[in-house]
Amino acid sequence: MTSFRWLSIFILGACFGYGVALFVASEREKIEFAQPEKQPAIVPEQVAHQATSTKPELAQKERVQESKQQQETGLKLESAYIALVKEAVTKRDFTTALDLLADAEDQFGVTVPRLVLLAEIQNLRKDFKAARATLHQALMIDPTIAEQVYPLLRQIVIALTNTQDNTLTFNEKVQMLSEEIIDDPGFVTYYTLLGRLHYTHENYADAITHLEYALQLDHTQTATLSPLIDAAKQRLENPGLVEVPISAHGRSLNVDVKLNDARQSFRFILDTGATFTVISSDTAQKLGIVLSPNQPTMQISTANGIVQAPTIILNAVNLHGALVERVPAVVLNELNGFDGLLGLSFLNHFNIDINQDEGKLLLFKHSPNL
Repeated sequence: MTSFRWLSIFILGACFGYGVALFVASEREKIEFAQPEKQPAIVPEQVAHQATSTKPELAQKERVQESKQQQETGLKLESAYIALVKEAVTKRDFTTALDLLADAEDQFGVTVPRLVLLAEIQNLRKDFKAARATLHQALMIDPTIAEQVYPLLRQIVIALTNTQDNTLTFNEKVQMLSEEIIDDPGFVTYYTLLGRLHYTHENYADAITHLEYALQLDHTQTATLSPLIDAAKQRLENPGLVEVPISAHGRSLNVDVKLNDARQSFRFILDTGATFTVISSDTAQKLGIVLSPNQPTMQISTANGIVQAPTIILNAVNLHGALVERVPAVVLNELNGFDGLLGLSFLNHFNIDINQDEGKLLLFKHSPNL
């Protein structure tokens, strides 16, 4: 009996203990389920890496923003300088304009728009050599501005070629034109200038080459360039001197002359004592020369007394290959049936010798100045 009672107590205790264990286990699961999922522990080295990877990105953004602001400020200042320079140029205050350009260059360095402005100022001051160099500097920095600056550059090169103040020698002019032709091969005037240069220095073969090529590019210049080409060919056939047949008419010596682009010859009196070449009003009409009411005049002594005669410039006077361009002349109504009178405004370009026995006028070209 006693054994049965202890057995019952043992069973009851075991059941009670098992129930308590189940309850504790259940409650533990509830607590663990209710707690948030634990995050992996952050190692200090990882924090440092995130911080260092974020700083360069922020610094880069700040530098880009700062650079953008500086560029915008620079463009505004550049525009302000250019506006001030243009205003000074308009007032012909070149000293102020140049000072402003120098100041801008010190602050911001060289820019193409300011170089072009500088060349324009140098051109206005007739410093053509410097202006050409400045424009070529701008072209080296930005070749895309060629079409923009070519008109000014062409004007400057023409001025340098035609200048008579020894800014450039003959050889330097030839080199300059040759260089410009490489960069700007379609500009006909460069070939024309080069041909004329060679002609005046008696390089007739070179003159013909360049002048004929100019005609290939622009046939509208035939009337202007053909007389020069013909004269160069004639000079090649008679190197060193030109022999011109003369005929006597009473006490006058007569020669046949070609004027401007006219194909016909005109009958002139050779007069070594006349200061100017003279043409008749009929000859002027045949050449298409129109005299305006405001035409400049000069006082001329004639057989009929002193008269006021209109003055003109003949584009070309060609005496059997002895050609002179832009010859000052005067126009008289009547020249006793002759078309003109060949005076010193043409003859002074040559050393002349008149051989009346052989009926020849010999013209020796003056030695060109290099």
